[in-house]
Amino acid sequence: MRHRPEKRFLIIGYCRDCLAAGSLYNTLDVKNFKYLCKQTNSPSNYPIMRKIYLGLSALLFLVTALSAQQGDTKVGKSDWQLHPNPQATRAFLYEFSMDTMPYVDLVDSISINAGSFWDDPEYVIPLDFPFYYMGEEIDFLVMGDFGGLLFGYSNDAGSNQAAVFAPFNTDLIDRGMENGPSLSPLSYKVMGTPGDQIMIIEFKNAGSYGESEDAGTTTMYISFQMWLYENDNVIAFHYGPRMIDNPSSFYSGETGAIIGLAAIDLNNFDAYNINILEGNANAPSLAEAINTISGTPALGVRYLFTPLSSSTTNPPADFLLAVSPNPTREALTITTDENLLNVTIMSLTGTAVWTSAAVVSGQSIAVDHLSAGMYLLQVSTARGTKVMKWIKE
Repeated sequence: MRHRPEKRFLIIGYCRDCLAAGSLYNTLDVKNFKYLCKQTNSPSNYPIMRKIYLGLSALLFLVTALSAQQGDTKVGKSDWQLHPNPQATRAFLYEFSMDTMPYVDLVDSISINAGSFWDDPEYVIPLDFPFYYMGEEIDFLVMGDFGGLLFGYSNDAGSNQAAVFAPFNTDLIDRGMENGPSLSPLSYKVMGTPGDQIMIIEFKNAGSYGESEDAGTTTMYISFQMWLYENDNVIAFHYGPRMIDNPSSFYSGETGAIIGLAAIDLNNFDAYNINILEGNANAPSLAEAINTISGTPALGVRYLFTPLSSSTTNPPADFLLAVSPNPTREALTITTDENLLNVTIMSLTGTAVWTSAAVVSGQSIAVDHLSAGMYLLQVSTARGTKVMKWIKE
C-alpha cells in the first residue's frame, strides 16, 4: 500500500511577482499558515490565489483567508461559505446537454506532469486564447489537489472570481510507482485557428487512490478530457476508456464522481453559481447542490455546458450568518438576520447527522454527542442557502 504524506490542509498558491516563472509558494508552517514564495524564500506580498481544499468525496470549498496585502495570514475558523444560486428567474448560467462521439487520445500534446509520477497534482496550465467563464476572462488553469478538478484564474489584479471546473472530481492517482515514471500522463493541446480554437486537457489512464488504500493496487482506471471552445465559451467533458469493476473502492465509498461547474468569490470566499450534475451518470441533470453522480459516464459520452449569457453572474445568497463558538465541544449558536427555514449538520461527505426546521436565530444546538472532527452547517432561508464549516473538539 502506498502512503501519501498528509496534505489535507496543505496550502498552495501563486505569488504575483513570480507568476511568470510559475513559482509556487507554499506553507512552511502549517500551524500558523505562513506563506513563503518558493522562489525567493520570503513572504509573498501579492498572493492572487486562495487555495481551495477538496474533500475526497464532496466538492466543499474550504478557502484560506489570504489578504491581498499580506503574506503571513492565519486562517479564520469560518472563512468560507457555499452558496447555491438563489436567483429565481434563471437557476443556472449554463444549459446542460449530452451527446456521444468517439474518444481519441491526444497525440503530439504538451505534457503537464513531464513524465513524473503524480498524486494530488498541482500544475499550472497556460490558456493561450481568450476564454470567458461566468463573465470573466480566464488566463490560466491550475490542476487541483486530488485530481479531476481544475481552477481558472485571471491575471487581472481586479479579478475577484476563481472558476471551478470538475470534469471528474474524485481522488485520482498515477498508476505508476512512486519515484518511478508516470503510467498516467497528463497533457494538453490547443487545436484550430485563432478565433476558433479548442483547448483539450487529458487525464489518461488515471488510477484511484481509494483502490490503492483499500487493496494496495491500481488496476482500475479511467481516461477523460476537458474541452474549452474559444468561439462560444462552451465547456465539454469527454469520457474515454475505463475499467472500474469495484465502483465503491474506485470512488472512495461514493456512488460516483462530482461533475460540473462553480465559481468562487475571492473577496468573501463564497462559492456560487453552482452547476453540478446529479442522478444517473448517463442521464444526469443540473443541480444547485454538491452531489456525486450515480455511476460512470459511458464510453464516448460528452457532457456539454453552454453559457446562457456571456456577461451575467449571479450574486451569492445575501444574508448575514455567524456560528459560534467555533471550534466547540458542546453547543453551536447560529446568528442570522433572516428567518431560518432549515438547519442541517453534515459530515464532510455530505451525510446529514442532524437537521431541524424549527431553529431560530440565537438558539444553541447541542453537538456534544458528535465525534470530534470537521463538519458542515447548512442554513437555508428565503434569501438562499449558505454552508459553513465548523469544528467539533
